[in-house]
Amino acid sequence: MTETTEQFTVELQPGLVPAVITSTGNDRPGVTAAFFRVLAANNVQILDVEQAPFRGHLSLAAYVGIPAGGHERLKTGLADTLKGHGQTVTVELQDRVSSSRPRSTHEIVILGNPVSASDIARVGQTLADYNANIDTIRGIADYPVTGLELKVTVPNPKPGGAVPLRKALAQLTGELKVDIAIERAGLIRRSKRLICFRLRLHPHHR
Repeated sequence: MTETTEQFTVELQPGLVPAVITSTGNDRPGVTAAFFRVLAANNVQILDVEQAPFRGHLSLAAYVGIPAGGHERLKTGLADTLKGHGQTVTVELQDRVSSSRPRSTHEIVILGNPVSASDIARVGQTLADYNANIDTIRGIADYPVTGLELKVTVPNPKPGGAVPLRKALAQLTGELKVDIAIERAGLIRRSKRLICFRLRLHPHHR
């Protein structure tokens, strides 16, 4: 039986064209509401959204369908509305509707005190050497160590497909002054974290 990796997405409504909208700037109450209020006024169809705060800053991105010919009107409306919220807006038309985002296959955790830019550069280059793509990076700890979580996608998602990368990262851990762990992404990994949280919430059960 042959596995399929084809991804699908909801079809655009007639008369709409695909676009990516981004808004970046200060994290203030009301930014998201204002953003989508303008989209609603322009009859925009939502296909995908991602929002992330970071140390007082906010990044908001939406993959949408907008009325053909309405690019400039939408961009002007967003810029005028969000300017008062300290946001910078971009609206980029896409040639075609792209498929849904594939889920990351693995998660990598880097722990160290300190974690240097050189450490991240070495990890990133190792991933690139094995054709693994970094999907997202987020901080998971800042004391007593710096902790970073990288969600990545390896070219061979089948069990055992990341073994060469795993060995390379293990070797890199020995060279750098940080700990590097890689594990397959999924609910099993999340359940481990939930169990850990439960133990911390009830120290008298230890």
